[in-house]
Amino acid sequence: VRASDEEVDYLLSETNRVFPSANLTRADIHYAYAGVRPLPFQEKGPESAITRRHIIRVNKRVGSGLVSIVGGKLTTYRNLAEQTIDRVARLMHRKLPKCRTREYELPGKWGREQAEERLKAQGLLSEQGVARMLAVYGGRSAGISEIAENNPKLACTIDADQRVLAAEVVHAIREEFAKSLIDIVFRRMMIGFDPDQGRPMYEDIASIAATERGWDEQERSRRLEELVAYSDSLRVGDVSSA
Repeated sequence: VRASDEEVDYLLSETNRVFPSANLTRADIHYAYAGVRPLPFQEKGPESAITRRHIIRVNKRVGSGLVSIVGGKLTTYRNLAEQTIDRVARLMHRKLPKCRTREYELPGKWGREQAEERLKAQGLLSEQGVARMLAVYGGRSAGISEIAENNPKLACTIDADQRVLAAEVVHAIREEFAKSLIDIVFRRMMIGFDPDQGRPMYEDIASIAATERGWDEQERSRRLEELVAYSDSLRVGDVSSA
């Protein structure tokens, strides 16, 4: 799924209408992306009229006894899960303990201060780099520091601003189940959403990943081409100057 030319032009037009002094053009856009949101099926009417609320549906005709979740968003998954379990409990006539999801902190919340101290003590990252690591990984940054400490080849940064550790690539593969370079750059390290899409680091990332995954040179090149093609597909203007 990609943003169409019509969608890009529409957003530019509306932005310039609301902020006349912006005078934005396609040349000001680093990249554009789009997504698909699941909505409940509706036979008639426009998509805009379909509810954006999630639906917890108890199946009766097909898959009797199955409880289906239709719609929903990642940002509300905890609340959605709580509602669903409560619904199932009522169907089973069960009295469940009070839900504790509100009390549970997400991974990375624990040990943030210790991780920050460890990153600073290593002296590999700039101040902006430490802040970025904590923003992306939180307390789990300590695990990346440990990888760097155990492998001198990974105890370095791979960007000019000293914001990105080589050890992050290995962490993405070992701890976050990244399979492709696209996974690593866009869905784990998040540098794919930088203005330059992290392009100056692609070669180094591909080499580190190849060593970790056991790719030969042919596979490394294929994966790198796949990453570049994906990044190019998100660009709005001329990618030849990228």
